[in-house]
Amino acid sequence: MKKEIIAVLGLGLFGTSLAKTLADNHKQVIVIDRDMELVEAIASQVEVAVQGDFTKYEVLKEAGVGEAKMAIIASSSKFDNTITTLLSLQKLRIPIIIAKTRKEEYKEVLLKLGVDRVILPETDMGVRIGNELTNDSVLDLIQLDSQSHIVEFTARKSWIGKTIEEINFRGQYDINLIAIKSRIEEGFDVNVNPSFIIEESDLFVGLTNSNEAKMLLEKEV
Repeated sequence: MKKEIIAVLGLGLFGTSLAKTLADNHKQVIVIDRDMELVEAIASQVEVAVQGDFTKYEVLKEAGVGEAKMAIIASSSKFDNTITTLLSLQKLRIPIIIAKTRKEEYKEVLLKLGVDRVILPETDMGVRIGNELTNDSVLDLIQLDSQSHIVEFTARKSWIGKTIEEINFRGQYDINLIAIKSRIEEGFDVNVNPSFIIEESDLFVGLTNSNEAKMLLEKEV
């Protein structure tokens, strides 16, 4: 099976961590950064590592970014560089573009310019940690478009000892399960087995088109 190509542009702490995680999850990763030391440090872990200015269309094209299904602008040091990079990615017709930024007001601008998702790392992590510390059972809710969301949530007490099939996630919560992480496994399993028996510390990831999913899940805590 052909690997999914994802481009990560910028190798700061965020970009490097993201690129390594994607590679560990069997994605074909292209990374580009101006700093040769950062490029060399990750070169052995990704498919393609290029030293260059990713704001330039020619650099992106020569690195093979035009073949990517998704590109993440992982550097937010200069907003005008983010805009320039975005225009180059749009010229390459990248299907999904994600951008990191530092300010909420920049987020609105980027979305209007056609970015599919904007990441504010400190804000996003603050929400996630806050949910965990307050025992919010819905750990993360990511909006993909106007209708679709990816939701990460923990097992409910009423589910423990039952199978995936018995819970009927699609029927009860309008959620299609796409991955499960059990307490005895280190990573998520994307092969969802209907006979999987749910235990207390299990984590789930699902896709939903319903804005009611979070509310329905919280009622079951």
